[in-house]
Amino acid sequence: ILNAPWLELQGSSLIRNIAMHLVEPLARADPRRPFNFPEMPGYWQSVSSEAHGEWQLHPVWRPAASFPIRAGWAKAVLAGHAAVARGLDISAPVLVLLSDRTRIQAEWTEDLMHVDAVIDVEETAGRALRLGRRVAVFRYPGAIHDVFLSQRQIREEAYRDVAGWAQSYPCGAAASTAPP
Repeated sequence: ILNAPWLELQGSSLIRNIAMHLVEPLARADPRRPFNFPEMPGYWQSVSSEAHGEWQLHPVWRPAASFPIRAGWAKAVLAGHAAVARGLDISAPVLVLLSDRTRIQAEWTEDLMHVDAVIDVEETAGRALRLGRRVAVFRYPGAIHDVFLSQRQIREEAYRDVAGWAQSYPCGAAASTAPP
């Protein structure tokens, strides 16, 4: 079960390919080198009870400012995105949960309470289908990035959907390769 997984760089595979050519030599020379990107606090603000959200976040585990993005980590993420784009052939059933809309922006607006402010959900939905043969993508109108931190009615629907999806697979059926 993947809750808004990051399966492709925002923008497209073209952006990923360009980024990989820029990141790879830097990661080789100094994998711990941090990149300086502008802060995008919208997701944190939509989740944290210290801002507009309803969740009390541990300040060490989920600070308002994002953790540093380092060259080696970025290279690994981009390589993972490329592997997903080629297809993974996961044999187990996969459920992907996503918002129905993306809005990535630096400044706060109320709309960030009802969209994914972290990943491109259209790119992710497309990439999800390359994970394996048994992939289900469930979209939730009004959900934020972490579907289970969305408004109560959305997360309740998601929990019902996960339970129904899980019950639709007999225990061990996904791992079996021989017909019954």
